[in-house]
Amino acid sequence: IQKTQLKNIEQIRERAINNIYFQFDQLEKDFHKLFLHTILNRCRTIQSINYMLSLINDFYILVQRKQIKTKLTLVKNQDLERLFKTELDKKYQVQSWPFIPQFHRKYQGIYNYFPEPEKDNEQIQNILLSEKKNTICSDNCACMSLETLGDFSLENATWNSECPNRKERMECLHHECKNAQGRLKLQKIIDQDVQETLCWGIDLYTKKNLHYILHENECDIKKHNFIQRSLLKAANLCGNNGWDMQKVCEFIIQNSKKKDEENNKDYIFNNQDRKFSKVILKTLKINVDPEAFRIHSKGMGVICLNRQGIEKNDLIIQYFGEIYRPYRWFERQDFVKKFMKENNQKDVLPDFYNIMLEIHKNDPKGYDILVKKQKKQQNNIKKYVDPMQKGNYSSRLSHSCDPNCGTVATISDGKYNISMYAMKSIEYGEELAFDYSAVTESKQEHMQATCLCGTYKCRGKYIEFSNNNLKEYNFILEKMHCFLKRNSDLLRCSNEILNSEDLKLLEKHNMRKNITENCPSWLMKWISIILKTIDEEKSLFLEHQMNTNIFLLHSQKELRDLEEKNEEEDQSLQIKKEEKIKEIQKHVQFINYLANSKVENRIQNLVISIDKVKYFLKKVNDFQAPLDYLNFDQIFENLCGKNKESILDEIYDLITSYKNQCGQILVYFNIFRKSFLPKYASISKKQGLLAFRLFCLNISEFFKKIQSNFHSSATFITLYFYSFTHTYFTPHEYASVCSEKMKISETEMQNLHLLDTEKKKKKHYEEQRIYSPQFIWGQLTVWFKQTIASPQATLSQDRRGTLSFPSINQSFKTDCFNFPFQEKNDV
Repeated sequence: IQKTQLKNIEQIRERAINNIYFQFDQLEKDFHKLFLHTILNRCRTIQSINYMLSLINDFYILVQRKQIKTKLTLVKNQDLERLFKTELDKKYQVQSWPFIPQFHRKYQGIYNYFPEPEKDNEQIQNILLSEKKNTICSDNCACMSLETLGDFSLENATWNSECPNRKERMECLHHECKNAQGRLKLQKIIDQDVQETLCWGIDLYTKKNLHYILHENECDIKKHNFIQRSLLKAANLCGNNGWDMQKVCEFIIQNSKKKDEENNKDYIFNNQDRKFSKVILKTLKINVDPEAFRIHSKGMGVICLNRQGIEKNDLIIQYFGEIYRPYRWFERQDFVKKFMKENNQKDVLPDFYNIMLEIHKNDPKGYDILVKKQKKQQNNIKKYVDPMQKGNYSSRLSHSCDPNCGTVATISDGKYNISMYAMKSIEYGEELAFDYSAVTESKQEHMQATCLCGTYKCRGKYIEFSNNNLKEYNFILEKMHCFLKRNSDLLRCSNEILNSEDLKLLEKHNMRKNITENCPSWLMKWISIILKTIDEEKSLFLEHQMNTNIFLLHSQKELRDLEEKNEEEDQSLQIKKEEKIKEIQKHVQFINYLANSKVENRIQNLVISIDKVKYFLKKVNDFQAPLDYLNFDQIFENLCGKNKESILDEIYDLITSYKNQCGQILVYFNIFRKSFLPKYASISKKQGLLAFRLFCLNISEFFKKIQSNFHSSATFITLYFYSFTHTYFTPHEYASVCSEKMKISETEMQNLHLLDTEKKKKKHYEEQRIYSPQFIWGQLTVWFKQTIASPQATLSQDRRGTLSFPSINQSFKTDCFNFPFQEKNDV
C-alpha cells in the first residue's frame, strides 16, 4: 500500500480507458489499493474512516446489484472477438498446428564456391577475380574499429565509410583491421558465437492482436520492441516449446527482473517485458479464440549465442555454396516449375531461391551477375536430410523485413564473395535474419510466401511480386519499345556497324570485358540499342512522374501560393515555404530513386538475357545474327517466283477456288502474270516488286467490295499490307541443341507424397533443356522478363499478323474461319 501509485479514482478511470483491465479481479484489486491508501494516509478522524467504510460497502452493493463483474467480462470478450475477426486475410493458413519439424536438412561445410555445372568452373572463377586495386590505409583509419567503420547505405549500395577500401566494398590487405575479417577468417563460429536452432515467428494477424491487447497508454515503440525482439527471442530460446505463447510468456517472466528486485542477476529480459507478458497471459486465460496468438515454425535458424552479443558492422560469415551463371540458374528454375506443373504442384513454393552476386560496376572488367543458390528456411515446410548439400550455416538464416544482418558483394583477397554483416547490434538469443529481397513473377508464389518475421516493418510476404509483367510497370516501355520496335532493333543490329557512340554507351553502363567478351559485333550493337532504350525510358518515366504525380503537383501549387503571399516578407510564410521546398525535393529524390531502380531492373534482365544468348551461340558454334534482310532478288523469288509456294501462286489458288465470285479478277491476274510482271522484272527486280505492289493494291479493292462466302475482307487487308511492305527479312537457321543434364535432388521438391510410386523411389530427377533454332530471336524480343520458359513459342504467337502475314490460300477459305490464321513461314 505504501508503494502504490494509485492516489485518486481518476487514475483508475484512465487505466480502464487504456484497456488495462481484462478481468474484474484486477479492477477490484486497484479499488482495494485506493480505499486502503485513503484510509491509511488521508483519514484523520473516526468520522472520515466510517465514511470510507460506508463507501466501500456501497461499492460492493453497487457491483452486485448492477452485475458489474459479469458485464465487464462480457464487454471484454466482445472487444476481443471483434479484434480477432479483423484482418483475417493476414492469417497464415496451415493444415495442422502446432507444427514441429522433426527432420532438418544437413549440409557439408565448405569454404569456397562450387560452380554448377562443373564445365563452367573456369569461366565463373575468372568472373569472381577482381581487377579493382586496394588502397593502403593509415594506422588511424576508420577501419581500426567497428564503431567508426560506418553504416551501409541501401540507396548507394555501399558503405558510408571513411575507410577508402570499405567504401569500395573491398577488404583491406595491408594490415589486420576490422575490415579484413574475411581474409583473416574471423567469422562467427557455430556453437560458440551463434547456434543453429529451431526458430519461430508470427504472422501479421498474430502481431496485430498482440499489439492491440497491450496497454493502450504504452507507446508503440515499446510494443514493437517487445514483440519484435523480446517475445520472438524468448520463443527461439524455448526450443520445441516455442509455438506455445503461454510457455513463451512464462519464460520471459522467469528470466526478467522484478520491479523492486535488488538481485544483480544477469537477466535476459527487463521489467517492461515482464509486464507485457503478464498482459498476454491474462488474455490467454480468457480464451476467446485459441487461434488468435499462434506462433509458427520457420524451420532451422541461427541465433546469437554470445552473451556479449554481436556488434554492428561485424562480419558474420561469408556465403558459400553452389554458384551458377544466369543461363544455368534459369534452366534449373524452368525445370522445377515444369516438374511441379506436371505433378499438380504448380502453386507450391520451390524450396530454394537465389542470391545474385553482382560484380561491382566500377570494376575494370565491368558489371556482371552470378547466381548463388540459397535454401529457403521460411515457414513450416518439412525438411529432409541431404548429406550431399554443400554450404554453411548462412543457409539457415531466415528472412526479416527489418533485418539485423545484410549481404554485401565484397572483394576479399582479390576475389568476390557474398559476405553477411551485422547491420545492427544483435543481442544474446536474438535470431540472425536478413532481407531476402526475393522477387517472383508468379502471383501464386507471392501469395503463398507468408512472412513470419514479426517485425513492425513486416510486409506480409517474404517474396515480392515483380512488376516485370505488369502493364502499369511496363506501360512506357511497351509504348516506345513495342514488339515491332524490338524486332526492328534486332534486325538493325545485323546490318549496322558498331560505332564510337555505341561504345560510349556500353562504357556508360559498365558493359566491359565481363559482358563483351565472346560477344559478336551484332550482339554488342544490339546491347547498345537496348541501353539507349533504357535511358529513354528513364527520361520518359521522370517526365511522366513530374507531370502526373498528384503529391508533386499539389505541393508545387502550394509553393506558388506561398510565394505570392510572401510579398509582405512574413517570417512564418518564409519558413513554410522552405519546408515545402524540402518536401518537394524529398519527393523528387524518391521519384529519381524509382527511376534508377527501374534502370537497375532493366540492366539486370538485359545481362541475364545476354548470358543466355552467349551460352547458346557458343553451344551451337554459330555466331551469325538471328535476323537478316532479304535482297530484291530474294524478295522477288518469294513473292513472284516460279515456285508453287510464292505469294502470287497463293493468290491464284484462292481465286481459282472461287471462280464464280472472282472470275473478273482471274482475267486481270493472268494478264498481269504473263505480260506486266515479266516486262518490269526484266528491267530490274526492284521494278518487278513495284509492279507486284501496285497489282496487290488494285486487286485489294476488288476483295473489299465483293460479297463472298470466304474471308474476302481479310484478303483485302492482307493484300493492302503487301502493297506497302518494302522490307522483308528471314531468320537465321541455327542448329537445335541440348544443354548439359542437370540433377534436382528430392530435397528440393515439395509434396513428394503426390507422386506416383516410381517417381517416389527416385533420389534425383534429371532434365536437360532443348534449345530450338529460334531461341535467340525469341529471347531477345522478351529480354526484359525471364518468366518465359519457351521464348520461341511466345514469339510464334506474337509475330502472327505483325511480322508474318497470313497464308492467303490456307487462311481465308471457308473452312478456315478460326483465328489465328496460318502464317506464311517463308519470310
